[in-house]
Amino acid sequence: MKSDFVKRLLSGMVITAAAVLIFALSFIPYFLPACISAMSVVCTFELLRAVKQHRPVFVIVLGIMGGIIQFMPFAHYLYLCIALLAAAEAGFMLMILKTGTFRITKAVHVMPLCILFAVFARSATEIRGLGHGLFLLILTVCVTELNDVFAYLTGRRLGKHKLAPKVSPKKTIEGSAGGLLLSAASGILITAVYCAAGGFSANWLPLCCGVLMLALQGQFGDLSLSAVKRAAGLDDFGKLIPGHGGMLDRLDSLIFTLPAAYILFVSNAVF
Repeated sequence: MKSDFVKRLLSGMVITAAAVLIFALSFIPYFLPACISAMSVVCTFELLRAVKQHRPVFVIVLGIMGGIIQFMPFAHYLYLCIALLAAAEAGFMLMILKTGTFRITKAVHVMPLCILFAVFARSATEIRGLGHGLFLLILTVCVTELNDVFAYLTGRRLGKHKLAPKVSPKKTIEGSAGGLLLSAASGILITAVYCAAGGFSANWLPLCCGVLMLALQGQFGDLSLSAVKRAAGLDDFGKLIPGHGGMLDRLDSLIFTLPAAYILFVSNAVF
């Protein structure tokens, strides 16, 4: 248990350093979409491998499609994002409730997910283009990742009641609550520091509700991808990141918080 925690910690430090580098260079034209495209290719490969259909032609075609999505102009991305997020959440909720009663065994089962995730990942670029975009993107990532960290630590310390044993046996109600509250509080604190340093004022009510919603979205995304793994008969999507699993295991929460954050920040001015 201790060695696993050390692996997660060290890997987390490397991931954090990589994220800082990407954020620092995100002002370079097309740099952020290029990074997201690369991540989409890896996630596509992991999804197809989950059903043992990772043929080069599938990975290449879906990877190219995912990359194009990051660069192509979207005149009405907000409406597409709202519609797809609502549909995805309804579908994944059903999948979570039905975990254990069905299997994912064919490429056709995961190909739509590859495209869906690529569309959601586009939200990172869209957020970056907003006013205070870099901060809002960092805030979204911080709340999402801290939610995972706090849920893990709180669950280890206080967890007694299983949250969704068929979907993710290690997650507990106590861990979930700790992750939600502590990550939301961290998001508010990060914003307060940013406002104080830059002389800005925030609309605190929508912001507080927003960061709590993002934390909740992150946990739903985690459970959703866990349901996909169970349906494919896997514990993890890969071993790319020691202690965390594959790329998709690490990005599962962000896949849902990014589009939710974009909808939130466009619909409610937080500054």
